[in-house]
Amino acid sequence: MDQLQPFTGNPYRPLTFALPLISLNYLHERDHKRELRRDSAEGATAISESQQADLIRTLTFTLRSAFVSTLEAKAILALAKTTWCTSTAS
Repeated sequence: MDQLQPFTGNPYRPLTFALPLISLNYLHERDHKRELRRDSAEGATAISESQQADLIRTLTFTLRSAFVSTLEAKAILALAKTTWCTSTAS
């Protein structure tokens, strides 16, 4: 074997079967930053919910306005047809 293979299929892992005796997991944060981030996220959620409710109100208003405009256009068209028919008949 005259070539060097730096990446083999079986890498050397001396601590594969060693069992951890102590495991520590400590989250260290200063000045209650986690609480501040949580409060900020809750505020952002409240703003998003308010914006969504406002959007729903706006869309409902727009839809109702379009419906009323359509009914008004139909009534004007019917009135115009009636007026045209009576003017051509005389």
